[in-house]
Amino acid sequence: MAGKSTTTAINFTLKKLLNKANTSNLKTDAEEVIGSNIQADSSRLFGQSIPSSPTRTLNTVQGSTVEYV
Repeated sequence: MAGKSTTTAINFTLKKLLNKANTSNLKTDAEEVIGSNIQADSSRLFGQSIPSSPTRTLNTVQGSTVEYV
């Protein structure tokens, strides 16, 4: 990451998560007009797999990942 500061890296990451391109560090995410896309499956976003069809029992934690509230 030669030539990149921590601010640049943070701007790049946040804009990527908001589906925006990082064309300039001077622009906010609202000022970026070019769209971008990040594709990540749930196994990378969450520490544990999420049940595909949890039951709808109020205030019960299922598989230590999901709670129906």
